[in-house]
Formats: sequence, structure tokens, C-alpha cells
Amino acid sequence: MKWINPIKRLLLPAVVLTLASCRKHDPVCIGCPPVPDCRAVSLTNVLEPVEIYSVVTGPGNVPVTLNCRTNLTHTVPHTLDVRYVGRNLYLIETGTTDTLLSAKLDECGRPVSSVYIEQPGFEPLHTRYYYNIQGRLTKYVWAGWPGGTHTLAYDHRGNVLSITGESAGLEYKYTYDYTQPVSKGIMYAMEMRGWATEPLSLLEWLGHIDLKPRNLRTTSESWSGTYHMQTINFSNYTFNGGRVHSYETDGGVGKYVIGWDCNNAGAK
Repeated sequence: MKWINPIKRLLLPAVVLTLASCRKHDPVCIGCPPVPDCRAVSLTNVLEPVEIYSVVTGPGNVPVTLNCRTNLTHTVPHTLDVRYVGRNLYLIETGTTDTLLSAKLDECGRPVSSVYIEQPGFEPLHTRYYYNIQGRLTKYVWAGWPGGTHTLAYDHRGNVLSITGESAGLEYKYTYDYTQPVSKGIMYAMEMRGWATEPLSLLEWLGHIDLKPRNLRTTSESWSGTYHMQTINFSNYTFNGGRVHSYETDGGVGKYVIGWDCNNAGAK
């Protein structure tokens, strides 16, 4: 058997433990992802017109109110009070005591778990979130009817290439124009993916999950098994200060305008 230096022998368990820690607690190894210079605080389809979401911030640029049509699947809009208690986040229907969503956040402000109740009396949706060593969301596992896992795949630039729902056989695929990098940011409306993805939308709109691509999206395809449900084409991008101001889908059927708040400390 090949001889191993006694010091190396002692270090091997430490290395294994460190690697295990990296998988379990990514921020311990890489630190938290940098805070963007500007926050996307609204997304509106000006042709319908429909405000997909808007965020009102208070002192320290902390969100205090979220107005939204969750995931584009429901016509009833929500006006939500945003409350933080330590590392716990609560979204409470304005004027009531009904909690739409509660989430536990890690030291980087990313969700570890959440509970979502679409309406009082409805079955709660329990979701857990998992990240890779780069701090990107790689999957979320939800328990509720019928329960399942969505897995995210990325390209070398950090753009989401696909979101796959393993239990339902759903898959969403994306393509990008690699000659068009986005230096400051962009926000896309999520397709109609159903109940299980609504917490993901809410948490992304508040800035706790970062799925913003690094290049301009050209297409979005949705599949159910081998059945092709829809293809969305993106075009006519406009910019403001390196950030995307607007874009269109499918020959002008939708025109989305993004609102930005650049009052963060250190904003450029």
C-alpha cells in the first residue's frame, strides 16, 4: 500500500468535513453573493395593461409592501405587507391577519424553506430550497398535492437553461443571445407554471432569489413530456443605463416595462 504522510493522514478527515460543510452550508465556503447595485421593483405589461408586481421599499431600501398577480395564474391581485422578524419573512394580506407566505432565510437572505397558503382554508404548500457552491438555486422541493421537485440547470454564464418538474413531467427551456450581455440586470415574468412556483415568484420579486440572466433571453419553451405546449419569443429590447428597460414578446402581444430602484448603498 502506498505510504501516506502522517500529517496528510490527519488532514484528510478535515478536508472531507470541509467539503461536506460546503455542500450543506454554501455561504460558509464562498461568502454571500454580491448585492446588485439596483433593485428591480416593478414589472408591467403595458399593452394589457397588467402590473405583474411592484415593490414599495422603506428605510434602508427594505421592502415593506408587495403588490402582485401571483405567477400570472390568478386574476385576483394581492396587496401584501412585507414583514421581517430576524431571519423570518412574512407576507400578510393588507387589512387582514391572513399570512400568504412565511419563509426562513439564511445568512445571505436566501430562502431555506417557505409555507404558502393561497387563500384561507386552502392546503398549505411547504417548499425547501437548495443552492450550489456558486450560490445559485438548483432545486426546490415542495410538499402538498401532489408534491414534487423542480430542478434548475444553468449555462457557463449563470443563465437558467431549464427548469424541470420531475413529478409532473414539465420542462421549461430557455435560449439566449450570447453576443448581448446585460451589464446591470433584467427581470422576466415567469410563465404559467402553476401553484408550486408561486412562492418562487414572490421571493424573486422581493430580491431573495436571483434568477436574472446575464444575457438577453431569445426564447422560452414549455413542454409536458413530449408535448410542446408553447414557445415565447423575446425581441425589441430597450436599455437605460445598462439595465433593460423594456422588451416585447411574440410580435408585440406583450410589452413589459421594468422599474428600477437605484437607492442602494454603493449604487452606480
